[in-house]
Amino acid sequence: MGPVRYRDLDGIDLDAAREKVRRWMLAHPGGTPAQMAADLQGGYPEFPEHMAVVLRGLMAALQDHPADLNPSETAEENQ
Repeated sequence: MGPVRYRDLDGIDLDAAREKVRRWMLAHPGGTPAQMAADLQGGYPEFPEHMAVVLRGLMAALQDHPADLNPSETAEENQ
């Protein structure tokens, strides 16, 4: 398969993908990006390898901003 252009991924809901990654990370606290990508990329049968890259990027963003990983936990701490 050749390169995928951004417009080819237009139909991908990144908010939904981010939520899948967030839920996976909460369920697998010690999980690695490779494990997460292997588990979730199958949900994108048209572009699984390309989505693995996107999913790992979403995971990195959540790791950089842990408050986004479990917002309800952060809200409880602030009360």
